[in-house]
Amino acid sequence: MLTELGLQPVAVGVDGFALGNAWELGDLVNPGIQEAGRTVALVDIGATKASINILRDNLSCFAREVPIGGQDLTNAIARRLGIEPQQADALKREPGDQLATVQEAVGQVLE
Repeated sequence: MLTELGLQPVAVGVDGFALGNAWELGDLVNPGIQEAGRTVALVDIGATKASINILRDNLSCFAREVPIGGQDLTNAIARRLGIEPQQADALKREPGDQLATVQEAVGQVLE
């Protein structure tokens, strides 16, 4: 499909390692960000899953996909407050004065 569109793919990878690959490229843009001895957790929360990659000295030591995503957080907020999912999604993004309630609702899912 890519070549049909006139694109030349240089590399293809799985999303579990895409975070780590992006982190490696980050040092090109922001030199020094990857200091020696540093442990970094890279987390990508999608709608239905989260990808977690933990790196130590820029080497992946833990990479997992977890079947919990933004939709689960939205549903938890909607249940807690008795509101529609669309309202809960907006509240998840901008909790305003309901920050503590939103944190409590999503905290149970994340725990």
